[in-house]
Amino acid sequence: MTSPLMRLAIFPLPGALLFPHAVLPLHVFEPRYRRMIADCLASDKTIAIACLAEHEDPLEDARVNAGLGTERAPRVRPLVGVGTLVAHEALPDGRSNILLRGVYRARIDEELAAEPGRPYRLVRATRVPDEPIEASVATASRQMLVALATQLSERLPDGGPTLRALVDSQPEAGALADLLAAALVTRPAARLRTFETLDVTKRCDHVADAIAIALASLGSSSTPAN
Repeated sequence: MTSPLMRLAIFPLPGALLFPHAVLPLHVFEPRYRRMIADCLASDKTIAIACLAEHEDPLEDARVNAGLGTERAPRVRPLVGVGTLVAHEALPDGRSNILLRGVYRARIDEELAAEPGRPYRLVRATRVPDEPIEASVATASRQMLVALATQLSERLPDGGPTLRALVDSQPEAGALADLLAAALVTRPAARLRTFETLDVTKRCDHVADAIAIALASLGSSSTPAN
């Protein structure tokens, strides 16, 4: 069943991804996004984080903001992370620090025309769920992630208890993969691929690969030199 179209405010950022169940801290300073946060606080506290499309100029949005001769807003990838604003710290000069908690993915269907008094970008989007997965396959995928993440937690010089707490917090394979991806998948291409993978088994495999790389790195760094 297709979810109904939603009207979302998007916050385009280079390389930023908001995974479901994960948190994302942001510093808000541009006037258009200050207004977006104010409107968000006054309504349902929902914001979508949109990653700039590949080869986009990260400064393009700033140029549009400043009116430097271009009307084209930067292109964003169609899959966005939708989150809830769970913390807001207003600073004296109008800037703010916020914390978003990811809730779900959504696909942009169309960008809406600018509205008076709303200088930020608005889109219509459809909520995108994970692809269906058999219970036995989901269980096996989760067990694989739990085993690898447990190994990593035991090898980390610090942060092991936090990692174990993350693992214990998510009983579902897809949710656990998202949470671990947000924390452990650091390579930009791998991180984007993982975020855009709706097949839970494949997403778990992507995260497993990242944990395996981390384990190998820890192993090599602890090996004494000859």
